[in-house]
Amino acid sequence: MRPLALALALASAPAAYGQDQGTWQAGLGGGRVWQDVDAPLDHGWEFVPRLGFFVSDGLAIEGELAVATGPMEESSGRWLSVTPRAHLVGYLVRDFALRPYVLGGVGLELALPTGDEEHVHSPAFGVRLYAAPGLQVNITEAFALRADVRTGLTLSTLDDRHRVLAGFELTFGVQIAF
Repeated sequence: MRPLALALALASAPAAYGQDQGTWQAGLGGGRVWQDVDAPLDHGWEFVPRLGFFVSDGLAIEGELAVATGPMEESSGRWLSVTPRAHLVGYLVRDFALRPYVLGGVGLELALPTGDEEHVHSPAFGVRLYAAPGLQVNITEAFALRADVRTGLTLSTLDDRHRVLAGFELTFGVQIAF
């Protein structure tokens, strides 16, 4: 009964987290990445610092630098991916503690594989297009928790071939408004 009461209280309690035009927000997130089954890059973990600005009430533009790493499928090596990204975030409701949102954007991906000499892949460059539903939980006027599930396509030059790779990410993080 207590979890239900807490959920109802959060859903109905107004929380004026900085969501007005002209407000900045910074965040730090992390999560899990799953790659296309046809790619030699396996699943991995990512770290995502972000900075955003509300261009209007409930609409923010954000920049991120996603850094991810994971094992290679056919070797003992690992991959490291660095992806600067820009996206729009549209919050679907205002003035509530639970705020669903949608986002969409683009990133430029660089993947650097390492491994034994037999299975080393060349660096991969790509353009990543992605979209996500998400949920932000406003804790105070300046602090919130945030989670989203991103799905996307990467147009890549992996292994010196042009590929279209699918994947998705599950990220959690914190946000502060200033």
